Amino acid sequence: MTNPRLLFLGFIAVLLCAISCKPEEESIPLPQSGEDITIFDLPADTGQPQQPPSGKHTFFSFEEGIVDRADSATDKWDIAFQMTTIRLNSGVSGPGNVQGQIVEGLYQDLTTFPESGYQVDTDTSFALGIGDRRSWYTYDSDNRVINPTSGKIITLKLDEGTWVKMEILSYYKGMPTTPTQNDKARYYTFRYQIVSL
Repeated sequence: MTNPRLLFLGFIAVLLCAISCKPEEESIPLPQSGEDITIFDLPADTGQPQQPPSGKHTFFSFEEGIVDRADSATDKWDIAFQMTTIRLNSGVSGPGNVQGQIVEGLYQDLTTFPESGYQVDTDTSFALGIGDRRSWYTYDSDNRVINPTSGKIITLKLDEGTWVKMEILSYYKGMPTTPTQNDKARYYTFRYQIVSL
């Protein structure tokens, strides 16, 4: 039979640790009830050139969906896609406050957001990188295809108290399992989760 006094002492020890023990690294927890949203075949090379940013972009709000290109100079959008380039509405790309970074890990295992390390787009570098180690994709030169890099998760800070985790699943229309150069490119399929604390 379990000793009630030992159970009580064990409960007190757990309670004291919960109050006083701190994690080694500060982070923002993801709620267990967060809902994943998947966007299929978002076009990333349509419309007329816009300034800012320049080039043919598709503007996207995580809460509203695709944003009209006429609103490209506003804070109505969060993220913009143009070919393999992803811009954030901040810095040189827009008047918003969106900050981002790419972290290592699996989407389903990401249960906390880092509190630091977020960047904005600048004249010399995009927050999510282009074709470097920070970028979300790998170019397969043998088959001439773009593949999302496994273990690269995009984390975004939209404003105080709102974050997004995002994983790009495909760069080709119809999300082919093994894309070839004959598949129609510049169509993003991605999933994301909004976290408001």
